[in-house]
Amino acid sequence: MLWVGLLNRRLCLLVQAWALTSDNAHGQTMVFTVLTLSQMAHVLAIRSERDSLFTLGLRSNLACWGPCC
Repeated sequence: MLWVGLLNRRLCLLVQAWALTSDNAHGQTMVFTVLTLSQMAHVLAIRSERDSLFTLGLRSNLACWGPCC
């Protein structure tokens, strides 16, 4: 749990730094999107202790995807 949190933090800080150096006005939106997508990827990755995401398949638990599927 600790290394995933540190990875998410680093990724968000890198996106924020990139947005600031490129004078992008949507920096907060970009960071929020990265944080949201990284959390979704984490939820999909930790569904099983033994099998990987690729073994389980992306569509094996449609409740994780919400109403879109």
